[in-house]
Amino acid sequence: MSNPTTAATAHFLLIETRTPGALEDDGLLGDGLAQAEIGHQVTLFLIQDAVAWTLPTHAPLLGRLSAAGVRIWVDDFSLTQRGLAGRALPHGATQVTMDDVAEAVLAPEIRVVWH
Repeated sequence: MSNPTTAATAHFLLIETRTPGALEDDGLLGDGLAQAEIGHQVTLFLIQDAVAWTLPTHAPLLGRLSAAGVRIWVDDFSLTQRGLAGRALPHGATQVTMDDVAEAVLAPEIRVVWH
């Protein structure tokens, strides 16, 4: 039996689909930061319109996430669809394919939150 005073470390895959302008605040990204700061493993996957978070105006938030240990994945197909492929991503962000995401989604230890 585990010690009740020691919380188990969880691994979250947070999937963000919405543009920064669609959010009243940093929403799911802020939740990811909070989880990382208390010691959980967090991977943030930016897909569809959320790849706009990689633009320079939003780099400070992604930098804070990366500094807190959040892995930042960016969908390659979404970047291409929005004319953003081939440009440098913010520090700590990695371009991934859906194969990478599918593998993570199917891992039994990962909790997936889709926004």
